[in-house]
Amino acid sequence: SIAAYPTGPDGPAVAGYPPLSKVQAMKNIEKQGDPKGRFSMTPIAVSFKDVERQTGIKQPKCTNCGNCCSGCNEGSKNVVTNNYLAEARAFGAEVFTECEVSHLSPVTVKGKNKYLVHVHVRAANGDSFKDDKNQLVDFWVRADNVFLCAGTLGSTQILLRSALLGGMQFSEKLGKGFSGNGDSFAVTTQATGDTISSFGCPSGSARSGAAQAPGPTITSIVQVTDIEDLD
Repeated sequence: SIAAYPTGPDGPAVAGYPPLSKVQAMKNIEKQGDPKGRFSMTPIAVSFKDVERQTGIKQPKCTNCGNCCSGCNEGSKNVVTNNYLAEARAFGAEVFTECEVSHLSPVTVKGKNKYLVHVHVRAANGDSFKDDKNQLVDFWVRADNVFLCAGTLGSTQILLRSALLGGMQFSEKLGKGFSGNGDSFAVTTQATGDTISSFGCPSGSARSGAAQAPGPTITSIVQVTDIEDLD
């Protein structure tokens, strides 16, 4: 599920999730900006209550530690291993770890076009991918349809190797014309007279869950759209 941090700048406070100083600062920016922006709490893929999914996976609630920037260490984030992959496995899909897709190649089987997914084995996964000499062996999977979900760099890399090793044809624009996130940074001053608690802290420490807790990395935004010239 997707939900915003439970306690907004105007309250009321939800038990275990006190108002966050950085959220209040963002709210102040909405009022002080020129041009003025529009404040809102941001829906995030984090659980704020203990839940157990239909697949049996238990997902604990957010501890407010603020260490989300490098990935959730508490298991509170709605990651694919907790939802999509777990549900797919529950419906009979096979999930392989310690493996890396090298490339795709087209193949025709009984007059029908299919794909071979060539997989490189990185580490032993039991005895599934070992030969009679106990050596790791790469393998392939034949599929009618293939969905690449390896991210911007990963999917592009697989497609480029598929052209080089698998004989597949793609646009000459593949791998060109993209960059990292289009983030832009802005600096504001005097948004609040209080210290903004924005650095992560060890889970279970005095700060986690207290009034000065940092909370999730992303909690609120201020949208400024009434600008004609962004230069």
